[in-house]
Amino acid sequence: MNQAKISVIIPVFNVESYLRQCLDSVISQTLKEIEIICINDGSTDHSLKILNDYASKDNRITIIDNKKKGQGFARNIAIKKASGEYLSFVDSDDWIDINMFQELYESAKQFSSDVTICEFELYNPKTGIISQPAWTKIPITGKFDNHPFHWSDIPETLFLINSGPWNKIFKTDLINSIDAGFAEGLNFEDILFVFKCILNAKTMTYIRKPLYVNRYLRPGSITSSRGKKQFDIFNVLQLLENEIYQDKKLTKIRIRFQEYKVSQFFDHLNQVTIKYKKQFWDCMKFEFTKLDKETNDYLLKHNAKFRIAMKNSLFYYQTHLYSGMFLNFLIRLR
Repeated sequence: MNQAKISVIIPVFNVESYLRQCLDSVISQTLKEIEIICINDGSTDHSLKILNDYASKDNRITIIDNKKKGQGFARNIAIKKASGEYLSFVDSDDWIDINMFQELYESAKQFSSDVTICEFELYNPKTGIISQPAWTKIPITGKFDNHPFHWSDIPETLFLINSGPWNKIFKTDLINSIDAGFAEGLNFEDILFVFKCILNAKTMTYIRKPLYVNRYLRPGSITSSRGKKQFDIFNVLQLLENEIYQDKKLTKIRIRFQEYKVSQFFDHLNQVTIKYKKQFWDCMKFEFTKLDKETNDYLLKHNAKFRIAMKNSLFYYQTHLYSGMFLNFLIRLR
């Protein structure tokens, strides 16, 4: 068999109700030259049986059966096994447009892109409605439609790019050359991998079309967790900060990264349960005390969320500002 054009990596954990829809959307792709690497991460339901059934009918499917070690570990194992020209990631409770890989691959080849991105849609499992909110769209000016670009062309919107790996393909040579991997044992491990690839990509392209459907806030999923796992965001962003601050070529985006941190901290503060809100708030404020004076002064002047955190208490935030009107204001600041 010739080299696969795309290696599709699918971590699997207890998704028997959704897995067939995911796999059907992948094996039905119009781009046929793909390899599909499924990592069973210690599932206790019928997920492994479903994987074996599909593998017996499609020789493009490889199964790696592991004890549960988390999504980051599962993806990293699969990256080492992958042989495709490009890598992609699909979450096992999501599904993709039949043309997704064909369109991403053709764009990547046309412009010799290291990273190619498409838009995505959200599926609400409670209502059954598929929608495309503004934040799922490409946050990049139209002048780069059908043109390659570099992260330095978009410093102001760089960190508005969605940090999920699943609406993108990545050149395998890029991943290997920078030793990109997912943070293991942590939630939100996508952030480090995606932005490390973007910041090291020589060229990127995007397709202004939703080709991926994300099953949003499914009960039991990582994104629906509202407990102590929300605190993992501090560790993941610290890892990314280390990457950025150690590279002199990235000096000019340090402020933008700090703005991204502020936005992420408030997003996760709003998601964490009441039980942990005070602890999370205190961790936020501690992180902000570590900023140098120049960055602190800039954020105080230009970032409303940062001013709120530095000048008010959690009680003030919750009772006076954490309202529908103010939340809409905060959303517009993202």
